[in-house]
Order: sequence, then structure tokens, then C-alpha cells
Amino acid sequence: ICESKLGKCWLLEYKEQYVGFIVCKFIDDVCEIILNGVLPTFANKGIYTNGLKYVINYCICNHYKSILISTQIDNFKVQRIWQNLNFKLSHGYY
Repeated sequence: ICESKLGKCWLLEYKEQYVGFIVCKFIDDVCEIILNGVLPTFANKGIYTNGLKYVINYCICNHYKSILISTQIDNFKVQRIWQNLNFKLSHGYY
């Protein structure tokens, strides 16, 4: 984990290799996931989902009231993951 006063970066590991990351910014009671991803060769192994679950749990334990995250409007694969984790689409831009 890398951290500063305003945020944290978690490195995602698979079989003792760093394969992804999730970077969060914290302001008041809001966590914003500002950048995140997994190397394409490690896709479909649940690494990204497990990383998000970890961040969600961290936010719950630290009393954050909301989590914001964004992507391109046509990135349906990641949006399905978010939907499975109970994120709700609030707005989109094209």
C-alpha cells in the first residue's frame, strides 16, 4: 500500500506478482476511486473484483458514506463488475 494525506494506492497481487492497482482519493466522507486496473494478461481471474471488495470493506470500516468511480461509457465489462458489487450508475457522458 502507498499512502498520502489525501489518498491510498493498493497494489493487486496474483501469485506473488503485482498485476494491478486501485488508487483512491479521500475527501470528507467520500472515497473516489480515481484510477484502477489489472494487466490484460491477468484479466478474468477475479483480481479486480477482489481488489474492489477490499476497498469497499476499507471504506465501510472507516465510515466513508459513498464511493465514486468512473469509466468510459462503453466499458460494459467493468460496469457489470460494479453492478454485481451494488454500484449504481448515476450519470454518463458520451
